[in-house]
Amino acid sequence: MKLTSIEARVLHVMFSNGGISPGDADDIVSHMAVERREWSPDVAYPDSCVGQFVHLEYPKNVPIDGAPEHLAVWAQHPSLPGGVDFVLFLRDGVPMFLEVSFFGFSTPKSLLEGTEDDFAFAAQ
Repeated sequence: MKLTSIEARVLHVMFSNGGISPGDADDIVSHMAVERREWSPDVAYPDSCVGQFVHLEYPKNVPIDGAPEHLAVWAQHPSLPGGVDFVLFLRDGVPMFLEVSFFGFSTPKSLLEGTEDDFAFAAQ
């Protein structure tokens, strides 16, 4: 599966904040795909979630040199008072999964399936 525009933007910001040039970040993200998405559901509202795990596909023979075990970025969004925390976990330079979490709030799943236009990203 393809990355959503939000996932691609988050990953690009993470790699750029981690010292990878924008061109190299573009190349890395272009090689990534989604194996599967797991929602952390809000039990009271089936169309909402309290987080998500995005399991990634990335060529294991092309590890990211010098990559840490995780990268993180926080984002503001007008409909999320506590913002969104994105954490990318890597193993031996290979991106494994992206964790998305909210701070005490649930949000419609459609927000994470939309565009990144309303997200403002900050480094952590």
